[in-house]
Formats: sequence, structure tokens, C-alpha cells
Amino acid sequence: MFDIPEQTLPPMCVLKAPLDRRRLYATVRRMAEVAGVPCPDTALLDDRGMEALQAACLGRPGPTNILSFPSPTVSNGRTAPAGTASLYGLIASGGSGGSAEGFRGCLALSVDTLEREAFLYGQEAAEYCIRLLAHGLAHLAGHDHSPAMRELEERLERAGRTTPAA
Repeated sequence: MFDIPEQTLPPMCVLKAPLDRRRLYATVRRMAEVAGVPCPDTALLDDRGMEALQAACLGRPGPTNILSFPSPTVSNGRTAPAGTASLYGLIASGGSGGSAEGFRGCLALSVDTLEREAFLYGQEAAEYCIRLLAHGLAHLAGHDHSPAMRELEERLERAGRTTPAA
């Protein structure tokens, strides 16, 4: 199921993010620390790249705002689904089929969808970016949608809003 041909993965795009790169990565590092997970790789994609990633990895059409790919063992000791090692290797190596060893997880964020949804929800793009990162990191910490996940997301959002640029 997760043996994804290399050519189906989107190229990593260089996009203008709602947070400058230094603040974005400092925010992800701080939020990961609060979530108790290793700092994940963060890929910024456009809608086309996100659509390709979602189709290849989840078999779903269309783009989404954020996808989380946990490391093989998440912080609460739960293991990732069987058969995902090739997925970790592909993402960790940028699609070149490398090893999953040392893979800390990955967040893939569609900047196009983020900007569109922030406008629809009447939020600043930077604030909405922090909300999406909190959601993705809560999944990396092993949470499924629940009150406990929402509580963690709120803690992560607070940490993200107060993170200075590194």
C-alpha cells in the first residue's frame, strides 16, 4: 500500500510562507518540544504538490491543509501502521527512497490551502499557520481527534505564538 513510486511524490517547493523561515522553524522546534516529540521535518507545498502527496500516501483526491507523517514509534509508545517504512524512507530522503532510520516525522503544509482557509475563517495567515502546525504536531504526538488532542493543540498554539525567531 505504501510502496510509492518515486516520481509520484511532489517536488519540495520553495514558497513564501506566512511566517518567515527562521520563525517558522523556531516555532516548529518549540511546539515539538512542548508536544514531547522529535522536531519533524517541515515541507511547504503548493496545492498541486499537496494533492499529489495526499493521493500517493492516502489515496484521497485534492489538496488538504496539513499532513502529518509520524516517526515509526511516536512518543506515547504507539507504533505506526505496518508497511509504512517505505513511506518514511521516501519522505525522509526527499523522495529518493532512502532509509527510514533517524526519521523524526514530517509535517507537509500546503501554503495555498492555508492562505485560502485563513481568508475564509477571517484569520491572519500567520496565526492560522500556527493552528495548523499545532494540529499536525498533536497527530505526531499520537493523538486522534478528541478533547485531549484539542487541549494539546491549545498548549501548542500558545507556545507557537510566543516563540521568538531563533
